[in-house]
Amino acid sequence: MGVCRRHLLAAALLFLSTTAADPNDERCLNHLSESLSDPHNNLRNWTKSIFSNPCEGSISALQGATCNNGRIYKLSLSNLSLKGTISPYLSNCTNLQSLDLAANSITGPIPPDLQSNSAAARVVGEVIGF
Repeated sequence: MGVCRRHLLAAALLFLSTTAADPNDERCLNHLSESLSDPHNNLRNWTKSIFSNPCEGSISALQGATCNNGRIYKLSLSNLSLKGTISPYLSNCTNLQSLDLAANSITGPIPPDLQSNSAAARVVGEVIGF
């Protein structure tokens, strides 16, 4: 029985590590990328192919992204000379708990849908001076 359980556990772990990302995270990242201008190409690895599966457990291939249980948990994008607005689709990252956009040129209001995610909205407000 012990060998059988180990094989079952290994198969489950393999399945979990190869499953696709949450489609909401993919949409969130795609729209955020489209709403920002990156004149210094700091986010050069922010590509649609990586957006489709940005997390491997707690590790992300995306600069500034931290994952938790395979979901985007934190975005630390401070001091990258980014320009633009905050995409209302950022609220699609329903696991997002922290967003740091300090020392960038982000303009405009915090989108209403994002305000329902109080943790992310609070951080955005502090970071860009709302």
